[in-house]
Parts: sequence; C-alpha cells; structure tokens
Amino acid sequence: MIKTLKQLIHVLWAIEKDLRVIANNTEALRKNSKNAIHRRQMMNI
Repeated sequence: MIKTLKQLIHVLWAIEKDLRVIANNTEALRKNSKNAIHRRQMMNI
C-alpha cells in the first residue's frame, strides 16, 4: 500500500512538472506570436 502511494505521488508530481512545462511553452508561444503580429503591423506602416 505504501509503495503504491509513493508511486502515485511520483506520477502525479511528474504530471504536474509536465503541465508546468506545457504552460510555460504555451505562454512563450503566445508572446512570440503577439510580437510577430506587432512587427508585421509596424512594417506595414
């Protein structure tokens, strides 16, 4: 039982870590996309 709980905690921790990476990458992509749009708009002026 204890081993199973430790394994579950380890898996949940790994999932949380992966979700943080995904969230950070998503935020970076959003910022890059916004910057690219801004640059294109500035070039059209």
